[in-house]
Amino acid sequence: MEEKKTAEENKVNQFFYRLVAYGGISADPGIVYVWGDPNLLVPYEAFARLENGLLDALGDDGRNLLLWFGRISGYQASDVLGKRFGIPYNKIWDDDSTDIDNLINGATQDGFGFFKGKTYTPKGKPVNQQIGGKNCTIGKKYIELFGKQNEARDIYSEGVILGGIEFVYKVPIAIEETTCIAKGDKDCTFDFHHDAKADYFSKIFKKSKIDQKKTEAVMSSIYLKRPARGKFVTSKSLKFGDGNFIFHDQSGVVVATRAFSPTMEMAKNLIPEKNYTKLVDDFTKEYVPHAVKGMTVKGLPSTAQVTNVIKNLNLFGYGEFSLVNSRGKDIFIENKTNPLARDHIAIFGFKKAPYDHVICALLKNVFGSIYKTDMAVEEVECVAQGKRRCLFKLTRK
Repeated sequence: MEEKKTAEENKVNQFFYRLVAYGGISADPGIVYVWGDPNLLVPYEAFARLENGLLDALGDDGRNLLLWFGRISGYQASDVLGKRFGIPYNKIWDDDSTDIDNLINGATQDGFGFFKGKTYTPKGKPVNQQIGGKNCTIGKKYIELFGKQNEARDIYSEGVILGGIEFVYKVPIAIEETTCIAKGDKDCTFDFHHDAKADYFSKIFKKSKIDQKKTEAVMSSIYLKRPARGKFVTSKSLKFGDGNFIFHDQSGVVVATRAFSPTMEMAKNLIPEKNYTKLVDDFTKEYVPHAVKGMTVKGLPSTAQVTNVIKNLNLFGYGEFSLVNSRGKDIFIENKTNPLARDHIAIFGFKKAPYDHVICALLKNVFGSIYKTDMAVEEVECVAQGKRRCLFKLTRK
């Protein structure tokens, strides 16, 4: 039986469905847009696996990388939406808590949980403030995958809150998740306050040899210039507002490709190649049950079954995949709209070698599962190299 929503959840649900009506969430084949910004739909368990892998590989640097991933998303969303729609952030505290609650609830649309302010300073610098989160999806998945944790695990959400609050207050913020579902607590609580010395990110950018100021400026420019695009998404194919995000019956979190690309680039620069390859492999394996949902394959899959898997892959936001041909042990799949590669070009420039290691791992694991064998995947053409499409060759071993 479906759990009954609270009055607060219904209020937020109605608020966000109004945003959908104005084109806040739209889609083209292979791409999910949030305010015209391409987003990946990442299954909950895949995101938890990625987060856990970054923490295992990098320790505190992994935590700060995840925090930046969320922080840049929250900060730039507040900035761009304010400029586009004339949101008066300088007056957000003047009347009552409605505007700030709507700002905080902005994180609710992304599938990470339902967030609401507990205490906050009406004006001036924040002191001893709290935001609460329930139905925090990643914390719940952590317990399923890894058992109860000793430390809080909603690091991306912590970053989103950090970014949104820093944008509104215009001062450095220190933040900590003090209660967490992943630790066995009933709900999640994020404490934050003004801290002039707060600096979580300069070290990881220096270590990864990436210019933070330049990267963030390009990301902001990309987002601000995004046109409205995609077809309207109906309430029949999209459900959200209670902390979940469900698109065509696929559940997960949505994260912007322009933020995912530099996050993975830094991870690649910081982690030894063998360990990074394993991290990406573990991450993409979690897509498999979603991509082959409801499918039973006896012997070799039929062309119709391969096409159906590709159709499912197109829901996750990596672009529109299509089958070019299949001959012998080889399968050729193309992607002409890959938003991850296009955002990578915009931020870092063209590449000498093919870029799409995440997509290669995704195709390897998904098609390996239906062919019941190991797959070798080679990207033979790549948009990031200036080609008109990304073309992948899959070979059964």
